[in-house]
Parts: sequence; structure tokens; C-alpha cells
Amino acid sequence: MCWSSTLDRFIVLGEKTIFLISENTMSINAVETIKERDWLSCTCSDTVIFVSTNELGSSIIEFALVPTMKSINEWKCPITCTRDDYIDDIVYKKENLALLIMNNTKKSLRIELRSASNLDYIWSIPLDFNFQFNYLIILTVIYGNQAIDYRYHNYTEMTSILQDLAAQYPTKASLVEIGKSQGGKSLWAMALSSYAPNQHVLLRPEVKYIANMHGNEVVGLEVLLYLVDYLLTSNDTQANQLMNRTRIWIMPSMNPDGLELSSVGDCASTMGRYNLNNIDLNRNFPDYYGAALQSSSRAPETSAIMSWLANVPFVLSANYHGGSFVINTPYDRYYVGSVSTSDDDDIYQMIARSYINLTQEVNENCLSEFIGTGFVTRGADWYEIVGGMQDYGYLNYGTIELTMEISCCKYPGGNLLASYWNYNRDAMLQYLFQAQRDCSLGVKGLILNEYSEPIPSTQVMIDNRQPVVKVTPLGEFWRILLPGTYTLKVIEIDVKKTRES
Repeated sequence: MCWSSTLDRFIVLGEKTIFLISENTMSINAVETIKERDWLSCTCSDTVIFVSTNELGSSIIEFALVPTMKSINEWKCPITCTRDDYIDDIVYKKENLALLIMNNTKKSLRIELRSASNLDYIWSIPLDFNFQFNYLIILTVIYGNQAIDYRYHNYTEMTSILQDLAAQYPTKASLVEIGKSQGGKSLWAMALSSYAPNQHVLLRPEVKYIANMHGNEVVGLEVLLYLVDYLLTSNDTQANQLMNRTRIWIMPSMNPDGLELSSVGDCASTMGRYNLNNIDLNRNFPDYYGAALQSSSRAPETSAIMSWLANVPFVLSANYHGGSFVINTPYDRYYVGSVSTSDDDDIYQMIARSYINLTQEVNENCLSEFIGTGFVTRGADWYEIVGGMQDYGYLNYGTIELTMEISCCKYPGGNLLASYWNYNRDAMLQYLFQAQRDCSLGVKGLILNEYSEPIPSTQVMIDNRQPVVKVTPLGEFWRILLPGTYTLKVIEIDVKKTRES
């Protein structure tokens, strides 16, 4: 049974007849019959109804509801399912159909998401439930709570999703425009936390995820949208712990102008990679050791990120790209001779390999390139760049940041998005937990004077590692560390005085 607001009627399915029932008059009209088969389940939108048949190799028939009910489409086996399958339940939502499919031979069950317009496959999830369970409830719970469709979203749709979620969860989400793109589009960053997402809280670590820096690398944008939705709507222990103890910033698109110029299925070209002024944003940041980049050459997107980093003390960050499958650690260029290894390479190797170990089995066509390195590489050992965002954040602010290449194709088909989310979800959550290592394996603290006041322009050096850790105006500092014994040196820049502890 389902409800049609267009007809103002309940639609009820009998074995061989579809009935319309008026809520007000309780009148019942038989409007469609089937002779050779039986109906099994139905679902409807405002204008159409989809009905599955009760047989192995079930068919799906689409009926128009207005101006009169009539059959307009029919899909049969093997498009719907195999001869050993039957469709036990069907649910329509947001131009997609969720099918609950049982295999009569193997006694197995799966949910498939299909396009309602042509029944194209989107994703499938096997279910390991007792065969006599109430599958209708399972289907409603699993599919009905999916707030964001597994498809690509353009800039306008992305903006609408973020605005809607911020409005729906005002105590847990704060949407911030950190700047404008070259084309005048808002650069959105969503701050998430169970408490005061719109402000910094003393000693609460700040972390961020950025994607779509290159406009034609789009998988990261979508998985970050799913992550926002997951953190706001999930009640599992991981999500609650992260939201309770961290402020998580999500920027799905750093290059919305490039996004609008890109095309699905384009795996390798540069169309959409650059901003509207033809600037590669990952070559546009000031180089720490090299010549200063003229501010006139700096893209507005780059300037917005630089201002953001200067105002929020990020402990941890990751930047999602596409075109390969590997995690890139600092450094992205050879700063001293032929050495590409940072002083914090032990930390980088640990968190990068932890991420890789948690990604589910990935079926990609470029895996052989980095299989020998365990899918982790120092950037300069892969290819050297100048002006990268990863090195800029690390060298200037001490932020531990990785570059995540998560899809061999830069803009793969939308039917793969659910798989990419499943590949990365657990790893993304675990990565965010690294910012909480100060509670067990890392270190955090306050640098205060004898009057319990913050000391201006203070830095913390750990075992002579570079870069130093900058202390916030409130006196806070954080550092992710592996187990061990470390010496911390507090440096007061203004008075050229150091104290060791």
C-alpha cells in the first residue's frame, strides 16, 4: 500500500488487482488487473506507481497515475533480477528504487538501488538476516534514512544540501563561507560538533577535510557530503565520540568553478582541474623555503584557505584527490638536497598506513603503481611540486596533513559512489580519531604564565623536530605522537627566552 497526494487516494495492492481507496468517503475502486501473474509489492511517487510481480524472475511494471492509470513501462528478467530471484519489496524515493531481492536457491537476500527512470544499477548490499525476518521494515530503515542520494551533485545541489543540514541540526552544524571562488561562488565549510560548532572551545582539537581542490576530481566531494550526513544523523558510538570531543570541518569543494566545467566519465583530462583564472590551486601556495609568491598571483581560493588556516588551529587535515590510489605524505618537494622525509615521518607513516589498512577491498585499475610501497608515498618521491597546500599547512602551522588519492578515475560513473563511500568510511572516521591521540599517545596542554595568562608568540619544539608547534592565543597546543619519551621546549619568541620541561 502507498499514498498518492496527486490522486488523494490510498493505493492498495491485491493479488491480481490494484485498488484506489478514498480517505474521506472510504470508496474503493478497482483500477487495474493482472491475469497471468500475481502482484507482490508496490511503491509510488506523486505521479506513478511501480509494481513488482510475485514470481521468480520478477517483473516491474510502471503505471502512470494521471490523467488515468495506465501501464507505461515494464522491465523483465534479467534486467530486474535473475531467474532464481524474486523482488519481495520495492520502495521509491528521490527518483530511485530500492529493491529487496531474495534468491530462492541460495536463500540469500540483498538490497539493490536502481534508477527509477530506466532501472539502471546504482549499488547493491548483501544482507545477512534470518530468512523469515520482516524485510519490509529492513528496507524502510536502510533506504528511508539515506538523506543524500548516491549520485553526483552540482554546486547548487551541494550548497542546498549543506544549508538544509545546517538548518536541520543547528546545535551540531554551522555552515561558514570562508571566501569566494574566482567566479564568485561561496567556498563552504561545515563545522560539526555536539557542542558549540560555531566557535572554538578550549583544548578541543580542530580537524578538517577538504576535497575537489582540482575541480575534475569529484569522488572526494561526494564522500565528504556522505560523511557530513553520517556524523549528523548516526547514533553509533564512533560518530558520537567524534562529535563530542572534536570540531570537524568539512569543505566538499575548494574549486566549485572547476567542478561546473567537469564531466562524468572523464578519467584523465585537465578539463575543470584549474580555477577560472587557469590556476592550479595545488601549486599556488607560498613556498616555505623558496621565493615568496607575489600576492597578485594568488588565487582567491588560495587566499581563503590561507586566512582560514591562520584563524583556526587545525591539528589534523586531509585533502581528497582523484586520478590514482595512494596516500601522499610530506614533503611534496626536495627542500634540502635529495631528502623528501619530514621530521614527523614516523607519525605520517603510522596514520597513512592506518588509513590504508581500513579501506575495504578496492577494485581499481591503477593499483599496481604503488602496491610495492603499500599505497603510501612521500610526495616528492612520486613527483615534485612547488606551492602545494599540504606542505604549506604543515610547515607554517604544524598541521599534520595528508593528500588522499582515492580513485584511479578522476570523475568515475555515479554508480560507483556507494562503493567509494563504503571503501573509505571507516578509514575516514579512524583518521579523525587521530586528533584525539593527545588523550593517550600524543600530547596537548596550555602554556601559561604565573598569572595563568597565555604567553604571546609562544612555540613548542618537540625533540628539535621542525616545524615547531605554534601555541594558540589561548595558550593551547596539540601534537600527535607515537609512544615514546620526548623533550618539549617552550620558546617565547618575543623575549628570546626558552624553558624546557
